[in-house]
Amino acid sequence: MRFLFSIFLSLLLTPSLQAQIFNEKDFTVYTSKDGMSDNRVNSIVQDEAGYIWIATRKGLNRFDGNSFLRFYADTSRNSLANDFIKKLKWINPEQLGASTATGFHIIQPATLQQRNIIIPPGPLGQPYVENNIQGMAGDEKGNLFLLSSTGFYHFNKKDELEFRYDHYKKEDAGKTDVPFGRSDGVIMPEPGILLLATTAGPYRYHIASKTFSPVSKHDGSLYAQIGSGKGWVHFMHCNEGSFSVIAEGATEMAWFDNRKKKKYLLQTSLTGLDKLFGWRSKITRLDDSTFTITASQKGFYLLRYHRNEDNYVIHPELYLPDYLCSGILKDKQDRIWIGTDRGLFKQQKNASQLVKLTLPAGKGKTAVSCFEAAGNKLFVGTFGAGIYVFNRSTLEFLHHIDLSKVRPSGTANNVYSLIAWNNDSIYAGTFGPLIAISTKNYAHNAVRLQNWDNDHNWISWLLKSSDTTLYIATNMNNIFFYRRKTDKGFNLADHTREPLFNIRSPMYIQEDKQGNIWFGGHGASRYNTSTHRFDKLIDSFPHIRIARKEINGIAFDKNGKICFAIAENGLAIYDTTTKGFLHITRSDGLPDNLIRAMQLCNNKLWLGTESGLAGYDIQNNKVSSFGMADGLPEGPFTAYHFFYDSVYGKLYGGILDHIIQFNPDSLEKSNLPPAFFIENIQVNGANTIHQPSGQIEIPYNQNSLVVNLAAVNFEDAHRQQFAYRILQNNNEAWQETSAQRSIIFNNLPPGKHRLQVKVYIKNNNWPEQVQEILIVIKPPFWQHAWFILLCAALLITAIWLGLRARIRHIRQKAAINAQLADLEMKGLHAQMNPHFIFNCLNSIKEMILLNERQNASRYLSKFAQLIRTNLEQSTRTFITVRECIDQLQQYLELERIRLHQFEYDIQIEDELDTDNIQMAPMLMQPLVENAIWHGLHPKQGEKKLSIRFFSSGPNLICEVEDNGIGIVQSRQNKMRHRPNHQSFGISNVRERLNILNEKYKMHSSLSIIDKRSISGEMENGTLVRLELTILHHNIY
Repeated sequence: MRFLFSIFLSLLLTPSLQAQIFNEKDFTVYTSKDGMSDNRVNSIVQDEAGYIWIATRKGLNRFDGNSFLRFYADTSRNSLANDFIKKLKWINPEQLGASTATGFHIIQPATLQQRNIIIPPGPLGQPYVENNIQGMAGDEKGNLFLLSSTGFYHFNKKDELEFRYDHYKKEDAGKTDVPFGRSDGVIMPEPGILLLATTAGPYRYHIASKTFSPVSKHDGSLYAQIGSGKGWVHFMHCNEGSFSVIAEGATEMAWFDNRKKKKYLLQTSLTGLDKLFGWRSKITRLDDSTFTITASQKGFYLLRYHRNEDNYVIHPELYLPDYLCSGILKDKQDRIWIGTDRGLFKQQKNASQLVKLTLPAGKGKTAVSCFEAAGNKLFVGTFGAGIYVFNRSTLEFLHHIDLSKVRPSGTANNVYSLIAWNNDSIYAGTFGPLIAISTKNYAHNAVRLQNWDNDHNWISWLLKSSDTTLYIATNMNNIFFYRRKTDKGFNLADHTREPLFNIRSPMYIQEDKQGNIWFGGHGASRYNTSTHRFDKLIDSFPHIRIARKEINGIAFDKNGKICFAIAENGLAIYDTTTKGFLHITRSDGLPDNLIRAMQLCNNKLWLGTESGLAGYDIQNNKVSSFGMADGLPEGPFTAYHFFYDSVYGKLYGGILDHIIQFNPDSLEKSNLPPAFFIENIQVNGANTIHQPSGQIEIPYNQNSLVVNLAAVNFEDAHRQQFAYRILQNNNEAWQETSAQRSIIFNNLPPGKHRLQVKVYIKNNNWPEQVQEILIVIKPPFWQHAWFILLCAALLITAIWLGLRARIRHIRQKAAINAQLADLEMKGLHAQMNPHFIFNCLNSIKEMILLNERQNASRYLSKFAQLIRTNLEQSTRTFITVRECIDQLQQYLELERIRLHQFEYDIQIEDELDTDNIQMAPMLMQPLVENAIWHGLHPKQGEKKLSIRFFSSGPNLICEVEDNGIGIVQSRQNKMRHRPNHQSFGISNVRERLNILNEKYKMHSSLSIIDKRSISGEMENGTLVRLELTILHHNIY
């Protein structure tokens, strides 16, 4: 009795939702049509990032809510060992293990790095048998433990084999086909201890001592209770200090609590446990007291722990009885996933808040169009199948009303609107006449309306106002019908001449807060119930591309705003104060721009659209969209209006042949954002950086990147959008990528690039998620500051060395040029000495021939003195004016001995500084000598020579004037007597002056003038003028 009472009590205390969440219709099923590698699921787990990993008989899958990433066995070394994956299990927090019949596979979900562990050949020499992995486990030290068909194997973190136990010997080859290890036969009930389920009975492995032995009564009171000997056992779970075991052919299952050191026998009213549960059975924890246990063949059961009674009870109700359930997972958002032999089941988060009811079959293809309640009955109008009647509280089907006979064409079964006149009767607006229906016996008949054409007219909408007046809209232009509570029939209101009712056929009627009636057609007109006239027309609305006026719905909020559902143009909210519109469309989060039904409940406007249900929060301007992931049926919203049942607080809508019911005040969209991160960055199509964060540095020559984004979203992945921007001023616009998750950057320049990426949803169900990473493209070495400084230093050094070399070269060249000029000057100077000596020797010769020995002796003495002076000056570039005058005096005294009647004078300007002003040597002597020999010597009579030194501005003027025959006569004599004689004196002086001008930037010149050519001059003779730039002694 106590056992039966505990079963009853557990059923009584189990929340009703617990049963509902496992209704097949509350799950979304993913199959190979959705991209999964195979429909036959063997195992499911969830990783730290939120991805769901699915092991199938044809490959491994990773699911993010949007698409499946598939992994298969191929020729690459690190691919799956086999496409048939038996089990997935975490061997440590970062590595996921996959057991196959031909080896063990490890994948790191964060980086997708893969590798295989192959058991080295054993005594059987059959690798395909030895690597048939049955169970696996890992510890925090990186050790890996594998149980295969032939034995047990311990690998260290370097994948090196530490310990092996081969159960079969070499002689057993070919004698047995019974595997040693049992499926999922390795658990770690406590750190350092492994329990193994084998066909030879349970084994125990002590990791530290590497001791492997069968479990026996000596292994402690708890482990000894598992079983001993060669009895087969199967582990059903192991986590959080507990594990469960079922023995082969047992009639009971045991639950071991390590912390309490206690064994529990699982209680149940089920019989034949050995057939219901076996090696396929797994226990999954849902919460602290609720677990699931999969059956060996089909479906799964619930297992609950009752703290008060301190027992575990298996409930007898079987869930998903048509499916082989291989694994159950509760994800991070408390969503249930079930792996089956026909796909992957995902629980719809809002399934428990939504009631779905399918219209009874047998009436042909139909769709829900409208609702109304009268008494305890719910009337549901349809397209093509008349009216269905349900119990208002239980939704039990009661009756079907066929209206096809009301109109010969049968179109009256298309019901557009229902309204309750009282608890005994309702009116149905059809694609035909208005029909009155008894709510008790469902008798019905057409209602006669004034000017009604039963073949062509039809009813579009019915409204019962707050003053119980019934309004009818039809396809008749600019008229409507109405009936007050006291009227015996319907009245015709003809407003064909009313300009403010120019909306063609009214298709919708709604009452505002002031009791005025609004008609919606091609525009919206307000009928003032006080004046009984139309006083407002709104026929211009915001649009997306093509302006439309057709009104599909009208609603009024408490602040006086009017909400219009505009055909194909979303929602337009009119502010009566500002006379402006707020336009809400698909781009703002609506499922679709075609709105078929609209109902305001409190501050939320519920919208039935072509693509699903939406709730618009008027106060917060937020759209929440609901679709198949939330438990809605697949298909468009077909009902033309919602029905709010104020008695039960439920809102009704219609999607094709499905009735949906929910509490509009409690149905909320999950506002949990998806897990969003940068999955990887591919660098130059080769290297991949997995899940980068913070900052990454990339060389300049690898600056083409592909940034791949990840968003794990199991609710509305199909609606999420992505965007990115490179931040510089923190106000850059986002670049939209729509659903594209890859961002490509080509040839990013060196520098720092702040990349921001985000995922968002336009209906604002959850806040946008933003991630940022700093991408540093390292500049080439030639762009680094140190290199630039080094280059600058080298350049400066090179320039400095170049300048030094250039200066040295210029100086060398200048020195050479100076030397050459000096040599040239000295050469010219040297040319003067032989010329002078030649002339002097001729004079001495002439004296000797004339027997003027005394004069010749004097001449020779002075000649020697003059030669000494010339030799001294020949080594110098410049001499002073004083030295030049002294030399001239010596020479003139020499010439005076030779010539008779020869007088000379040397005039020196008083201010002339003859001791400091310099000039080149042997410039004046040739001029004086030339004057004597060619001007005075041929002249008879008195011979005079005047030499003058004076300054004129920056120049030194040296003049030689004689009263000889003149230069013209001298040249004539030369041509007559010595035509081939070349005079070196004057030409030598000119050449030296040219050198002085070029080398020392002087402006020297020489001019020889015949005195007769001077105006007013009557005396013969020559005037020689030598101009030299004044040079001072302290400069050179």
